[in-house]
Amino acid sequence: MSRKLITLKPLTPYFFGGENTFGDGKINYYAHSNYLPQQTTILGMLRYELLHQNDLIGTDPMVKDWKSLIGENSFQRIEENFIDEFGAIEKISPVFLSNHNQHYTTQAFDWAYCEVDNNTKTNNCSVKQKKVSPIMVDFENSGNDFVLFDQQTTNIPILYVNDRCYDPKYGFVSLWVTSDGKTLRQWNYENPIEFDDTKGYENGLFIKHEQIGINRKLNKRRDEKGDFYKQVFYKLVEDFCLAFFVNINLPEGKKLESRIITMGGERSVFDMKVTEAGSESFDTIFNEQTFKIGHSRKHKAIVLTSDCYSHDSIIENCLFSINESVNFQNIITQQNSVKNYTAFARGGVTKSGENLTLLKRGSILFPQINKLEEIKLALTNNPFNKIGYNNFLMIN
Repeated sequence: MSRKLITLKPLTPYFFGGENTFGDGKINYYAHSNYLPQQTTILGMLRYELLHQNDLIGTDPMVKDWKSLIGENSFQRIEENFIDEFGAIEKISPVFLSNHNQHYTTQAFDWAYCEVDNNTKTNNCSVKQKKVSPIMVDFENSGNDFVLFDQQTTNIPILYVNDRCYDPKYGFVSLWVTSDGKTLRQWNYENPIEFDDTKGYENGLFIKHEQIGINRKLNKRRDEKGDFYKQVFYKLVEDFCLAFFVNINLPEGKKLESRIITMGGERSVFDMKVTEAGSESFDTIFNEQTFKIGHSRKHKAIVLTSDCYSHDSIIENCLFSINESVNFQNIITQQNSVKNYTAFARGGVTKSGENLTLLKRGSILFPQINKLEEIKLALTNNPFNKIGYNNFLMIN
């Protein structure tokens, strides 16, 4: 088994579809790409590349033993269990961003905007400046009890930002953080917030690219819709690329090498580089110190370093959480009689039909101490973890 670092440098603006995309009977005139590919997209790309680079596309899966190379099925639930066998692919890490000198992952959500004391004048009007500061959660001096789930009650902790009570009108902020924890960047490059440069805040990493399209049918009735649409693609700033690790055990004579690939809903083009990772891994790059630098949390916390699938009861076992959710629905394929990937367009590929809700990467949970093991157990899911979901870190 070897661990490889795979980087994907976008050569064109890219589009990774989510729920708000075209097709499947839904009319959407504004389709917005996700910033990152789903982990199932990464898995699908790897499975395809293993077949393509080893000249297996168009061959009989049984005769050529696709199973030992890519497994028998894509990620999906069959009966009560999710598939966790993908041939030579043993484990995929969460996607992160890298320019080879610095590595970035999603920062925990306990950061927020706040006002700073110095005002600026714009058109003779006073404008309050904002900066980003860590959120301090105070359980000792909590507010009144409130009902959480039916018969359960809990205390509302007090949130402080820059030594002031958290003001909801400024909101939380989504950031990327370097592996050493010393530099924070926004997600979106446009409309940058005035960060405090002395603390290492910089502009964002993703540049929006909008594209207008026309889908006019010549023989179209006047009452039909869907002529015009807009899509939002993304580019990465500077020399950044998408990156992930994969533990892979290639059969003798099989290969996975660097080349130009296409990936995503619009067949966006990427320069894929495959290198040996040695002892380096996602968990050695991004560790507890990544999230502790610049923040002084006083309580035990769990930071989700990837999207996580878990039962709803996980939140009930927390004193407090700052979290977001994301819908998850993946493409499924069965080899069966399919011998050529182009055949999937004729019915060999479908959506899972099962809409799951995942806790979003960056969510931070403050567990009840006596429920800590239950939360860790709820987040431990081997099939999801194998393809890069359900990664988390204990803080303090």
